[in-house]
Parts: sequence; C-alpha cells; structure tokens
Amino acid sequence: MNSKRLGDLVMSVLFMALGIFAIVNMQGQETAAIDHGTTTFRTFPILFGAIMIFLCFANICKVIVVELRDRRKACATTEAAAEQDVQKPRIFSRVWFRVSALFILTLVYALLLRQISFTPMVFVFLFVAFAILGQRKIWLNLIVAAVGTFIIHLIFVVFLRLPIN
Repeated sequence: MNSKRLGDLVMSVLFMALGIFAIVNMQGQETAAIDHGTTTFRTFPILFGAIMIFLCFANICKVIVVELRDRRKACATTEAAAEQDVQKPRIFSRVWFRVSALFILTLVYALLLRQISFTPMVFVFLFVAFAILGQRKIWLNLIVAAVGTFIIHLIFVVFLRLPIN
C-alpha cells in the first residue's frame, strides 16, 4: 500500500473516531437530540457525526477496493510493480500537514465548545481554518470568518431557533 492510501486510511479512521466522539458526547446528555418533535442543540452534532462516520466508512471501502485492484494489476506485470515503487509520494507533504492541522482544529473546537460561546468559536474556527488552508491575507480571513459566522448564526439561531448562544 502506498503512503497516500495509507494516509487516506489513517485520516478516515481519525475522522470516524471524531464522529463517534461527537455522537457519544452528545448522547450522554440528559436531553435527547429531538425533543417532542423539535430539534435541540444536540441534533446537528449527532447528525454530522453520523454523516462523518458514513463518509469515512465509504472512503475506507474505496481505498481498499482501489488497492486490491492495483495489486491485481501489479501482479500481472512486473513492470507495473517496479513503476509503483518508484512513484511513492511523500507522506509528510503540505496536504498531509493541512489535513492533520484541520483535524486537530476540529477536535479543539469540539472540546472547547462547552467552555466558550458558539459564535466566537465559529469565528475563530473559520479564521484559523482559512489560514491553514493557505489564505495569507489576514483581512480577507477576517471578512470571510465574519460573514461565515453571521450566516451560521442566522441558520442555527434565527431560523432553526437552537439555544446555542
């Protein structure tokens, strides 16, 4: 298995663990995700955790299928196997660093959400995420984070009336 596929598997397992953490953390609360037909502030973390688990599982299946297909092709000719060994990507590339940093940022966000209010946490999360993804203009990060925070606030607090302030 080449390092790119191994990295995909590791990141899928880590994000799947984060989804399980979100579901377990929210299920342990005294109020259900849906209370008398209305959503609560636990509904969306549980929903997104389940979606994250499903997508990570699908990615793990895809990586395994592609790896098995490539191994079958590599066994057919020795030339293909030699070429595959030469073209291994570096495991510590920029993309690997950015994905790892975003995972850590998401984990810190989930852990600090109970101590710090929702709106400032969303702003900081968006600002840092855009910086990690390569946007170097601080003023643009501030604008995008402010607009994104405003839109998320409108969706969750105003329209869905979730008590998350």
